[in-house]
Amino acid sequence: MNSIWNKNFSAFSQRFPQLAEMIGEISADVSQLVPEWQITNAKNNQITVTENGIRLHSGYNPEREAAGAVGAQEVQEKSATVFYGFGLGYHLQQWAKLYTKQKKKLVILEPDVKRFIASMQLIDWTDIFSVENLVLAVGCPADQVLPLIENTATVNVGNTGVSDAFYFDIPAFEQHAKDYFETVKTLIKRNQRKNEINAATLKKFGKLWCRNSLKNLQKLTELSFINLYENKADSELPFLII
Repeated sequence: MNSIWNKNFSAFSQRFPQLAEMIGEISADVSQLVPEWQITNAKNNQITVTENGIRLHSGYNPEREAAGAVGAQEVQEKSATVFYGFGLGYHLQQWAKLYTKQKKKLVILEPDVKRFIASMQLIDWTDIFSVENLVLAVGCPADQVLPLIENTATVNVGNTGVSDAFYFDIPAFEQHAKDYFETVKTLIKRNQRKNEINAATLKKFGKLWCRNSLKNLQKLTELSFINLYENKADSELPFLII
């Protein structure tokens, strides 16, 4: 293993010690891990890769290409960014440099653990591992991805959760696992539609629900066999004791 790998693996181990213990058992060079990759140097001498005749990154300046993509206005406007695959990780690297201080959420989806290990042998991932809100979903089953993107602390309606994320949908990054990514995309789009429906319903009936709830609450307090009881020592939520 080379010095880039050692640097990356050290940072990875500090951030994800349990995952590092598992991955550390896989020891092989890039050509063994991902034989489909043809590794060359771009015009600016940075490493780039071709797979099945398709370049994963620029043949001139991979970092500049990636910086331009992640710096786009539509990416800046979202609170989270989701990557369907990542190639060698240049886009992740540049995203981390640009958004780490803003504490945006970064979700990395990649079903193939070997590609993750191979990429860490080729470029610097240390800035990526320093992202505070990093979700590293490597080898994660497609049906378990959605909760990693949604904000479990809130009710996801309108422009929240999956609806407040920018998705890097780059075919070159996904060609090795098309079925996997298509399944994930289908689940995400389904949830986006659900959020939109929930938002529309809330907008239409929200005030009515509030008015009726207040009326019902007032009536409940008048009933002799029901008391409202609040015990903040046990919970921040009121309990109905009947």
